[in-house]
Amino acid sequence: MRGRISILHLERGLILFTLLAIVWVTGCGEEEKTEPVYLIDYTSEGIPGSSLKVWFSGEVISVRFNGQPARRIYYDEEKGLWTAKWKLPDKDELARSGMRINGYISVYVEWTDEMGGTRHERIILPCGCCSWPEVLRTIPMDRAEVDAEEINRKGIIVVFSEPISLKISGDVFVLRNSSGKRLKWEVWWSSDNSTAILKPKEGMELKPGEKYTLTIKDYFDLAGNEGVEVKVAFTTKST
Repeated sequence: MRGRISILHLERGLILFTLLAIVWVTGCGEEEKTEPVYLIDYTSEGIPGSSLKVWFSGEVISVRFNGQPARRIYYDEEKGLWTAKWKLPDKDELARSGMRINGYISVYVEWTDEMGGTRHERIILPCGCCSWPEVLRTIPMDRAEVDAEEINRKGIIVVFSEPISLKISGDVFVLRNSSGKRLKWEVWWSSDNSTAILKPKEGMELKPGEKYTLTIKDYFDLAGNEGVEVKVAFTTKST
């Protein structure tokens, strides 16, 4: 009797083991390990309006550049890789879009592979024609407290990162006191137009114990790139 029970237990154990093995094999067969698709290469002249081409490590079904769909997605037979093409915005579009970094173009690439996986990466493209002039330093500096008589004598100094085109630049410097009145100061430029010195006209001198704001705007480099508006606020010491 005990022998029959042992054999019965053994048979049941073998059946259970077989069923578990079948389930395990079936389950493993259903799992498909897929590698993520990466952006592995790109090329562009870095010129506004030119083409940008990117290559991926696997098949992609959707690619967006800064939120805009790719112009074309295809399999590159020569490289053996999936690729997507997009046209960079022109110069005016770059200035409006915020994609422009001084000397570079920033492109946010987002793609979806055939399994529905989504990844993204930011590309920074060198762009010589995307640079613009910057205000490197001013005397007085922003939020400085200065001696009015000294500034009246030595002038306000503004140093730019590159020569400024006086032909296409507008009214670059606007100096106002705390009541909003504009003070008329003459502008003297260095020989290469990269540094400006502002001197007061008669009756327009700084006064002690006052707050002033210098706005630097509407300035362009020799290539026609416009600089970002800068405001310098300073106060003069009381006597």
